[in-house]
Amino acid sequence: METNYFRDSQGWNGKTTVEMPGNQELIIETSRRAFGNGLSTRAAVWRHDERGFKSHAAGLAGTGDFYERLELTSPKRITEKAVREQHAAVIARIDAIRSKVEAYYSKA
Repeated sequence: METNYFRDSQGWNGKTTVEMPGNQELIIETSRRAFGNGLSTRAAVWRHDERGFKSHAAGLAGTGDFYERLELTSPKRITEKAVREQHAAVIARIDAIRSKVEAYYSKA
């Protein structure tokens, strides 16, 4: 598991990558919402192939790859501190998140 905090043109971000079985990785990201206000933390599973390409298949009602918004808050300002605190609080639940991902794929 590797976590990075960085600033880009949209502001502060937190990103954690967790290796999963079957050439998959779970990526948890915290950043300003693209639409609307707020600070959002999301989890998505990406598959990677032997050439290094990553893909995520979006789907509805249990089809496609795992995706879930884990946290949505409305701080007055989206600062580095706000991003780090929210991201760390979500990462503290990593075992439960991994269990949810594994259950999602066991249904397939």
